[in-house]
Amino acid sequence: MEWDLDQKLPGCWTIAARVARPQADDERKIAAEHFGVGATVYCLPPARNDPEAELKVVGYTGRFHRLAHGVLLVRQLKHWHPEYVTDPRLTDELNPPWDGKDDSRAMASLICAWQEGGPWPAAELRDWNRTQAQRIRGHGGPIKRLMHHLFGTSKRQKGRRT
Repeated sequence: MEWDLDQKLPGCWTIAARVARPQADDERKIAAEHFGVGATVYCLPPARNDPEAELKVVGYTGRFHRLAHGVLLVRQLKHWHPEYVTDPRLTDELNPPWDGKDDSRAMASLICAWQEGGPWPAAELRDWNRTQAQRIRGHGGPIKRLMHHLFGTSKRQKGRRT
């Protein structure tokens, strides 16, 4: 019996960070209190290199272990690190833009290095965003999805993709 060592669990690379204790004068601490101080959250990539930039985060709440969404500021997170997530509920929320490829791992590492004082990966982030852009604009109605499921794509749609 041969083992295939190259296979890994399906998942995606993302940025994991911990929620920091909010400062006393911080007005925007609602989402930080929602997750709890020290909770691990998984972040979508930030749009700009500013401590006041907002990040969309996904994480589990302390109570009932529910999946929660929120928006936090960059300065409200600490201990950034790239992490490979295999939980199906999290991967559904984070993919796209994150996926299991090495490009996503490299981008997560670059953003974490920026948080520790490195340069902002502007060109790399722009190129990565272009490759991660969704090609499908919408799913259509239920009849269109059923037709696609039963008969596949039409020749006209196949021609558009190439």
